[in-house]
Amino acid sequence: MHRTPPIIRLYLLLAAFLLALPVLGTKFYHGQTGRFLVAAESMRYEPFRESVIYISHNDLFGAFGLIINKPLDASVHGISLPDGADAAWLGGPVAFPQETFGLYASLPDAPEEASPAREKLPAGELWQRMENAPHKRLYYGYSGWGPLQLEIELLQGRWSIIEVPKDVIFSDEDPVALWRRLNDLRVPDENNLGTI
Repeated sequence: MHRTPPIIRLYLLLAAFLLALPVLGTKFYHGQTGRFLVAAESMRYEPFRESVIYISHNDLFGAFGLIINKPLDASVHGISLPDGADAAWLGGPVAFPQETFGLYASLPDAPEEASPAREKLPAGELWQRMENAPHKRLYYGYSGWGPLQLEIELLQGRWSIIEVPKDVIFSDEDPVALWRRLNDLRVPDENNLGTI
């Protein structure tokens, strides 16, 4: 009987692991999904300075989120709002202003149940799709991170993770005041991981 050399077994084991990685990375690791990132005071570059980001998706292959406290002046950016939309928000620098996204809560008394609309649709079509939601916001662009990039930025202390009810997304609070309030909730981790 012929035995498989140890190096071949090692390569086969590594190949099996690499083939299983996409399943493991999306099924078992959800990172910061559903949480809020609050920019550190040391973050000075726009658009992330004094920003609060809702992370709607995070796995080993990256993260997707929307800045929730940066209203846009549509006329300055040449954006025409869909009929019925009275405001636009900057979701992030990626694909701005070409791609639009939405956050909405379907139940009038439960704005904490925000759901992301991540389809790449024209702003008008996306707004129509969210038309019946009592709480909704339209975002231009998004914030994105590559594989493990967000985790590295958390270790560097660029962000703090805050768990608050999702109704903060639809807050009428002044954008800078919202950042300050959530920043004050943060308790620095003794390992400098920026989490609470």
